[in-house]
Amino acid sequence: MGERCRFYLSLGLFSSLNVDSGTRLLLKTIAQQKILDGRTNVLDSGCGTGVIAVSLKKRFPNLNITASDRDALALDFTKKNAELNKIQTTGFQLKSGLLPGRFRPFGDSADTEEVKYDLILSNIPAKAGNPVIEDFLSGCGRHLSEDGIAAVVIVSPLAELAEDCLNDCGAEILYTEADERYAVFHFKPQAGARKAEDKPKGFDDIYIRTRGKIDGFYGLAEFDSISYQSSILIKAVDRFRPSGQTLIWNPGAGHTANAVGKFLKKDDQLLLSSNDLLQLLASKHNAGHKSEILHLPRISSPADEIDEGSIDNLFMSPLTIPGAEVEKELIRTAGRLLKPGGRLYASGRSSDIARVERHKDGFREVFSSKYRGFRVLLLENLS
Repeated sequence: MGERCRFYLSLGLFSSLNVDSGTRLLLKTIAQQKILDGRTNVLDSGCGTGVIAVSLKKRFPNLNITASDRDALALDFTKKNAELNKIQTTGFQLKSGLLPGRFRPFGDSADTEEVKYDLILSNIPAKAGNPVIEDFLSGCGRHLSEDGIAAVVIVSPLAELAEDCLNDCGAEILYTEADERYAVFHFKPQAGARKAEDKPKGFDDIYIRTRGKIDGFYGLAEFDSISYQSSILIKAVDRFRPSGQTLIWNPGAGHTANAVGKFLKKDDQLLLSSNDLLQLLASKHNAGHKSEILHLPRISSPADEIDEGSIDNLFMSPLTIPGAEVEKELIRTAGRLLKPGGRLYASGRSSDIARVERHKDGFREVFSSKYRGFRVLLLENLS
């Protein structure tokens, strides 16, 4: 884009070692085709660490840019990268959200006027699921201004899917470019796809992949069967029948929330927290008990949002990230959140839980069980 930028990257996020070539290709075509001329309101959907949003804002300071992602950690890194590159905060905002298609991606209430963008950009996540990608490509026009366009990059194996979808929905493809790994499409949606009166679809309509006792979702694991980790944790839930104020960090598709919800009383609060918004929405859908969601970047973040010593049951699934002492964060967070006598259910790979066990000062072990390389460890808070 003609500007020199620096970026913090994270091993917990996409393209953790370098800016990926798909993003570079998309930025190149934006500059060469001059598609920003006359456009001021831009959405970068699936912003990751903010490479596209920050690069554009640094090159064109007068743009109004919204950077959106389902991952709260990604939004946190986008904020840090904006600060690193001295991006002015005016006209630069962050939003939790999914790909904008035929439903409101930011969860705005029905009586709130939707923002219309002049340009929507996305390095489309390959793992989103074909129906979700098709909904975005055919439905993003609902979120564009009358003359708005979209510019996306997608991995080569999905390029034919994208092109067929755009042709089928009547979009005008303005420009394409491809290399061995990625394909870029600039397109203008069919005029009718931009009408506000077109009936939108709900989150469930787009993202549910399989129907059952627990519905499966595109973009999440356990869409067709329960994992070993969830199985062993649910057996512990059934044995100890938790009740009271409950928090689940990284609830996945909702198997744990559903199992716990059966034992909670009507007035018991169920909190679902994760850096992944899709997990939260899916788990809330499957919980079977009234629940609230907290979209937060790190395993320690709930301790900054919830009253100290207010939780009876805390479910946490640590995932080792090189260089990060996640197990220490988990125990510190549990110590702050749990009531005296409150219980921590730590579940995950046996090696990860072994690291948690080594830092369990202030807790008493109540129960431990292993199954197929996974383990659940139940600890009681002594403080």
